[in-house]
Amino acid sequence: MTLYEGRKHNILAILFCFSIGGLANILDKYVTKLSPPVWSYAIWFVIGLWQTIWVIYVFTTMCRYTEMGPMYRNPPVISKLFMWSMLVALVINCVAFLFLINDWLLLFVIFMLGLWFTLSLALVYLHVRLDEYWVLLGLKYRNELTILVIGVHNGVSIATTWVALTCISTIASLGVSVAGLSPTLSECIVFTLFLILMTAYFILDLTIWDRYLRFTFTVYPIVSWILLTTVVERWEPWSGVNLYTTLGLIVSLAMFIVKIVMVIIRRDKSWGLFVDRNDVDIA
Repeated sequence: MTLYEGRKHNILAILFCFSIGGLANILDKYVTKLSPPVWSYAIWFVIGLWQTIWVIYVFTTMCRYTEMGPMYRNPPVISKLFMWSMLVALVINCVAFLFLINDWLLLFVIFMLGLWFTLSLALVYLHVRLDEYWVLLGLKYRNELTILVIGVHNGVSIATTWVALTCISTIASLGVSVAGLSPTLSECIVFTLFLILMTAYFILDLTIWDRYLRFTFTVYPIVSWILLTTVVERWEPWSGVNLYTTLGLIVSLAMFIVKIVMVIIRRDKSWGLFVDRNDVDIA
């Protein structure tokens, strides 16, 4: 990756971060009881700031050098595949936005699902690369390891989670406006799908994916925030959908607590955020 390419991709990533937040007012046209209120998009100040910070960090790796050469290549945790995934995500997001402002809701949902997949693919590239170079970073570049985990991984994860939740809430609107389902039926079907996906992610997060996702925390707070704002804004006594979302909020908070507890318990039993030189066996 040349310095020019890096600058180009960083600028595109920043534009991507803030363009999603602009969907708030438009999505309010397709409100269901699962739709997050417009004021919930205030969290995009945090998300946008987070994205900006990690993009700046990635740019600095092109300007700093180690004894082996440029930081961004030694080790190459931030890969070309990741940067190209972010570029594709930006393009998909822009196209989806155009579909939405023209009231083509079905195409908007399709492209948002593509955006979700593309960002998830970028996360895969990130986590696999970090796992590959974990020992090297832990022994020689501990500060870089910390920034990569907290800044880049959790930063991309928080944006991906928001996109996923936007997809899910918009599918409920799609069920009403396109498929002709009743609002309650559409909301219940979509929220059941959400609970299934969330439970599956939680189980994989603590088992098979633990090696890669141990220090990726931002999924649960974002889910909890969206559900909390939805419950507060759309609350109606004795509404089945509201009770359903309240249950989801309680479950997501419980998952977050369990995640933190499991990380604390496992920290001394397997690899951690910092690698002890005496405990590392380099082949």
